[in-house]
Amino acid sequence: MNARITPIATEQPSSIRRTPATVVLIVGAVALMAALRLVALTSDAYLRLDWSAGLLTDEGFYIHNARNIALFGAARQDEFNNSLISPVLHALQTMVFLNFGPSAVSARLISVAFGLATVVFLFVGVRAAVGHRAAALAALFAGLDHIGLLFSRMALMDTPAATAATGAFAAFACASAATDKRRRWALLAASGVLIALAFVTRSLYVYLFPAPFAALWWSLRRGEVSRIQAKADLAAVGAGLAGALAVYYVVWALPHQAELSRMSSYYLNHQLLPQSVGKLGKNLLSAVFGDYRGISPYLFRHTPILFCLALVAIGWGTRVLRVRPESPADKGHSSGAPTVFVILWMSVGWAALALVNYSPTRYYVTTLPALYAVAAIVLSDLGRWSFVVHSTRQADRLKRAVLGGFLGYHSATALVHHEGTLSPTWTVVVLTIVAIVVGRTAYSLPEVCCRRRFQINKYACLVGGWVLVNTYWLGDWATHMKFTQHEASLRLAAALPAGATIIGDVANGLCLDNRLRAVNVIPGLCNDKSPTTAGIAPRFIAILDDRWKEKFWTEHYPKLVSPERRLMKLDVLRWTVGIYPVEDERASMTLRSWN
Repeated sequence: MNARITPIATEQPSSIRRTPATVVLIVGAVALMAALRLVALTSDAYLRLDWSAGLLTDEGFYIHNARNIALFGAARQDEFNNSLISPVLHALQTMVFLNFGPSAVSARLISVAFGLATVVFLFVGVRAAVGHRAAALAALFAGLDHIGLLFSRMALMDTPAATAATGAFAAFACASAATDKRRRWALLAASGVLIALAFVTRSLYVYLFPAPFAALWWSLRRGEVSRIQAKADLAAVGAGLAGALAVYYVVWALPHQAELSRMSSYYLNHQLLPQSVGKLGKNLLSAVFGDYRGISPYLFRHTPILFCLALVAIGWGTRVLRVRPESPADKGHSSGAPTVFVILWMSVGWAALALVNYSPTRYYVTTLPALYAVAAIVLSDLGRWSFVVHSTRQADRLKRAVLGGFLGYHSATALVHHEGTLSPTWTVVVLTIVAIVVGRTAYSLPEVCCRRRFQINKYACLVGGWVLVNTYWLGDWATHMKFTQHEASLRLAAALPAGATIIGDVANGLCLDNRLRAVNVIPGLCNDKSPTTAGIAPRFIAILDDRWKEKFWTEHYPKLVSPERRLMKLDVLRWTVGIYPVEDERASMTLRSWN
């Protein structure tokens, strides 16, 4: 049964009719995408967006060298030089800061522009791969889904890198639809160059390298292209990727090899790579069955509809894609290779983030465009995927049971957390029972769906469910908006002498909107040998304080950060920050703003 999958063309059309109402909806959606990204750009990052203190620190880290050029005339002012690992973004930030001044708004506007460009690239790519309906849905998700939207309001490396990766997908999809060989090869080469650019901007994108090659190999195995054309296509992508990486290596990596090796070694050994099989297993377990941390619980709680659609594509995509189209209307605009590309981008990215030691949610931004594209492809043609629900094949039943149990587990986890609700034993019992019950129900879905009362408009329910969940999160962000980071920056500028130096891991995050010097201190990486002599006097230490008090400072400089020496206490985002003087010159300080 179900040996052959027949597309059902009754759910929605393959293209969008251009009516006045449609034009109004499109213009309104684009305006909303831009407005939500631009409103109150000096506000704090949404606290429920990430559990990591990177919400406070990382924006300052990533603009550090460009800010130094704009304010002090030279990029290098201390041992921390993030421009080394993201030179293209650094050059763009420098240009913006020199023309518009260094500030949180100017830095975040760069990400806003890239975020909107991602929407355009995703629309172009999905339209070339599948059609207008899927493209419109992908653009809608990329433009308004709160995760990508709110992260694109922050001055992080991830959003520009994701734009380059999305551009690579768009070029690949357009190449797959091209009939002219020269245009096809030029686009494939451009795809390789853009993948390299994504990697140069965010080295985490190394996981994207296999995607175009695997997609082209799949296209060859399916018989969509000849062996000669497949070799030429692979050569075009490889030439673009290898050529761009060679230029980067010669122009940038080789001259800075010593520093880059030291920084890469720190990030790999201290943050990313698990040091044992046990740690690797723990990382994977947390990613799949975690509670507050981990990619699965995060995506399930923040965007459950899109997450579920993406899991369906991972579980059943090979079965759908191997079936040849039944009619010209079902062919879309190109082969299935772009769909393979984007599914691999998403699934390999998730796997990489599940295995590493340190995986804050801002890293997930690198996979979001792929998630939006995959979810849109599935949602735009539910008829093709309807067998997932109705199939009585044993393999499909078992897959449904696993998927249902997994989703049931996370539904229960959102209510019965691993800590604080029930005892650990009862938590395991409740979660297991829910997973079994939901999994068993999913196994029996064909019999359940035969009953008339379960015949529902699946498309409307899925889109409506996404709208409701996303509206909740955006409403929560809007109603809890604060400006503590901006206010702390202004308060320090008013309280401390001009030209003072702020030292510490949180220093850069406190200096987004002032002209003070910031010196980042990360033990094992930068400025940790003699931090109290960095910068220019007068110097002040800024650390997470009270119950978050940083161990490095209490162990190496206990007298400097003793409670009686604290000059200021700042409540920034969800953390308490203490300001301590290095040189004990309280009498000469002009603290015009003081509590």
